[in-house]
Amino acid sequence: MSYRRVDRINELLKQEISLLLRGELADPRVAGATITAVKASPELDSARVFVTALGDDEEKEEAVAGLISAAPFIRRTLSRKLTLRRVPELRFEVDHQLEGAQRIERLLREVSPPPEEDGEKE
Repeated sequence: MSYRRVDRINELLKQEISLLLRGELADPRVAGATITAVKASPELDSARVFVTALGDDEEKEEAVAGLISAAPFIRRTLSRKLTLRRVPELRFEVDHQLEGAQRIERLLREVSPPPEEDGEKE
């Protein structure tokens, strides 16, 4: 199976799960959750779904817990909507990539000198 196909399926799953979050899931724990990426295995038997949510780490973990409990419903709904032979098993995880990027940005700001403003040269 080509990786291009897996990439297309990743994007399709991301879009469809995002639509389900906005429209069909009533769990209040997932209200502020956003799907940032999906990475399906090459065999398409499982997919890691990366999630970010508003709030602190505890609220993010609650959102993931809500999605884990809704995973059978999400998978069943996806199987009806999509023309895949088999919808992969969904594993939801908190996406820490944004936090890492923010940390790097903060560290760079601490190290770099403040920008000089025009017109204030001595």
